[in-house]
Amino acid sequence: MLFKQIENRAATIAPAAMIFIPSIGSISYSPKEFSRPKDMENGAILLLQTILSIDKTS
Repeated sequence: MLFKQIENRAATIAPAAMIFIPSIGSISYSPKEFSRPKDMENGAILLLQTILSIDKTS
C-alpha cells in the first residue's frame, strides 16, 4: 500500500503515469520479480518516446 500512497501524493504535484512491463510469473514487488531484458528495453523506449513527445508539445 505504500506504493499507492506515494503514487497518490505525486499526482497532487503533477500529472503522473506508469509504464508496466511483463514480469515472469506475474511476480511483482518481490525480490523474485524478473523481467526479460527485451521487455525492459521496450519499456525504456516507450518512456523515451513519451518524454520526447511531451518536450515537442511544451
